[in-house]
Amino acid sequence: MANDRTQTPPETAGSPGPGSAPATAGAKGAAPAEPRFETMSGIPLKAVYTEADRRPDLKERLGEPGSFPYTRALFPEGYRTRLWTMRQFAGFGSAEDTNQRFHYLLGQGVTGLSTAFDMPTLMGYDADHPMSLGEVGREGVAVSTLEDMETLFRGIPLDKVTTSMTINAPAIVLLAMYIAVGEKQGLKASQLGGTIQADMLKEFIAQKEWICPPRPHVKICVDMIEWCAANMPKWNSISISGYHIREAGATAAQELAFTLADGIGYVEECVKRGMDVDVGAGFARKDILVAVRTPAPVLGHAAAGQSSDHIGLVGALANGLLKLRGFGPLVALEQRIALELGFDIGLELDVRH
Repeated sequence: MANDRTQTPPETAGSPGPGSAPATAGAKGAAPAEPRFETMSGIPLKAVYTEADRRPDLKERLGEPGSFPYTRALFPEGYRTRLWTMRQFAGFGSAEDTNQRFHYLLGQGVTGLSTAFDMPTLMGYDADHPMSLGEVGREGVAVSTLEDMETLFRGIPLDKVTTSMTINAPAIVLLAMYIAVGEKQGLKASQLGGTIQADMLKEFIAQKEWICPPRPHVKICVDMIEWCAANMPKWNSISISGYHIREAGATAAQELAFTLADGIGYVEECVKRGMDVDVGAGFARKDILVAVRTPAPVLGHAAAGQSSDHIGLVGALANGLLKLRGFGPLVALEQRIALELGFDIGLELDVRH
């Protein structure tokens, strides 16, 4: 049997060799097309970046650790004196099942809790509702009553850990239950720390878990923000999320644009209520890409007595975004996000379209 190599005709002059780019269609003997390198969002990438690609104001944009614009750590010593919160998303079966899991995780060294709720709870249904059939405790913990919530956190001092709750449409109900559990432990709302997602705009854009129309839902979100800003300074009353939007099919630039637009929307509603977002609106973190969060106060100040990560990126940016209302702040914001994600050079985003 003849060897395959001997059956291959010799390459003719001008024909592409192995690994070469194909010639332009319809142009016999044309030079191969230049390869194009770009990000997933279509942003062109240069072959190499040098010091010449750095913007001249890099020092001002980076700042110093523990100071505005907080691109180099929240605290001057970084994590040498204060570690980040370590938590693992957990929730399944009954409240008793998940309580055992919480105690196990705390025993293994986690310093915070992250609660996953089942679909009936996420949609505001009790476990015994006909619509809940087959879904109770399946993808998270089932919580229908205050007693369930008490069981969920039994034996866990809520002033010693922070709790994240990933829930949106019925978030105000779960938050009220959490506060009630704290009160039964002898704690005031002001002593409780944590985060509740409660980002309804992204539900209508991407995840599709809602109970009522957008305006009533956003009103409830702002009700929570306003109440928590006055009564729960350690609590992040909203977690503005973008990765759901990316997973629903958006590009990276679209994800960033929708997430920022949602944040601006919440800020505008808070301003209509007469809230001063510079002083202490209860905004939380901003989820940009999967698990990349920016909980830093970028205005460099917070209300007296509040934790340093209480004012989130959206609340802090309200000063520029709402007062200037121009493209300039958004361009600065693009640079800010690039720095947050670790990019110093070569990143050009356009979130205005």
